[in-house]
Amino acid sequence: MKRDITIKAGNLEICFNEQYGGFPATVAVTESGSKKRMIFPSGKQYFEIAFSNGLVLRPTFRDDTEILQYTENTAQCVEFVNLPGMDQDGNLHDFIRISLKHEFFDDGTAFTRAFFIFNSTVNCSVSRCELVYEPDFSGFDELRYHCFNRFSACDATVIQKLLHSRFLPAGLEQEFDDVFSSAGFHTRRKNGPSLYCEFFVEGGNTVSGKKGENNSGIRWKDAQHPVLYWNFANKNTDNFYWRNQWGWIVRPAVNIRHTPPLPMYHWMDNTDRYPHEDELDAICRSGVGVLILHECWRSDAQDGGLPFDIAAFRKLIENAHARDIRVCVYMRGNEKSVHEDYCSWFHRYLKYNYD
Repeated sequence: MKRDITIKAGNLEICFNEQYGGFPATVAVTESGSKKRMIFPSGKQYFEIAFSNGLVLRPTFRDDTEILQYTENTAQCVEFVNLPGMDQDGNLHDFIRISLKHEFFDDGTAFTRAFFIFNSTVNCSVSRCELVYEPDFSGFDELRYHCFNRFSACDATVIQKLLHSRFLPAGLEQEFDDVFSSAGFHTRRKNGPSLYCEFFVEGGNTVSGKKGENNSGIRWKDAQHPVLYWNFANKNTDNFYWRNQWGWIVRPAVNIRHTPPLPMYHWMDNTDRYPHEDELDAICRSGVGVLILHECWRSDAQDGGLPFDIAAFRKLIENAHARDIRVCVYMRGNEKSVHEDYCSWFHRYLKYNYD
């Protein structure tokens, strides 16, 4: 049976082999000029389950392991079902079964669904259940990152908190008493392409099912080699099954500009709300490509996408488009209309992929 699999999804090349079980052995990204750069060298992402008797297992293959490879919607999928565990000495352990489904998309996103179950009669407890990523950012001139903890609710205070979690310097370590949701790495070269990588875990759960029995963080081997870890069992538990989903976004800097730089004009007028046609002409003569309407454009500045004057708003959009001006409506970002309704009203007034 074929054990070596290579998936090409957009700019990414993901390789699996028998040595690393159901996890990618390597992940490389193709940058401009067709140059390949290794984001995950061999064995730098893995999943370990430790037991109270000292046993540490990683998923591995059996001789009869079936590997499923198929396309589902727009994703290229690789699925491993009922993998046994292998210990530090290379011994197979059949009392545990680990299943992994990987989905790879051409836009650089990837998702992994993970599940394990083991024989509950085994006389030991799970003491650690850890996912580890060790990306390689060597060769970049600048590296900054953000790391967002998992919030139980979304409100204005959370939005202010996020500001202070961005643009953190390489080497700054983080520790959390739960499972942090995501970390994004912004890399830059002085004379070469840049790269953005984001790694996330969707479920902030625990193997035991008890709140607080997990932890996570970011360590650094040096300023170009972070170690991201999520531990879903920091206390012994006899629970014998667990599932979660995680993934990444890896995007090289674009080397083709689809839209030229667009000068912007900010409009803030709580009296007339929208610029009149002669004002729009003056804005147009200044060479503006985007007109930004601040909160004055809508009647409810806390929620919803209802213009203050629908007829006047539509007329403005029509006149702006006739002058090759795109319209951007400003919203703070924490309204129900954005988070839950996904701006479902947008198409009634504005043009997708233009405004």
